[in-house]
Amino acid sequence: MLEKADPMATIKLALEEVLEKEVSLGPETRFRSDLGVQSIDVVDFLFVLEKRMERRIDVEAFFQFLAKRESGSLRDILVGDVIAFLSTSG
Repeated sequence: MLEKADPMATIKLALEEVLEKEVSLGPETRFRSDLGVQSIDVVDFLFVLEKRMERRIDVEAFFQFLAKRESGSLRDILVGDVIAFLSTSG
């Protein structure tokens, strides 16, 4: 669960599983421009993250959360956005 594990480490492991490569992350790391994550990879990432965290992640709620960010853009996701979503959702 997020409360017990380091969210950055859990996100890193999930991204590495989906991208099949080692990644270096910080809160400002951008999925698309920094890591080369494609749209379909985001959905795969959410399912892998869900499995690793042993909790359901509402994909629709995640994208709604991203749309409400200050930038309002879904073009590039920050690692910090994922952490913020996970800390506010179920």
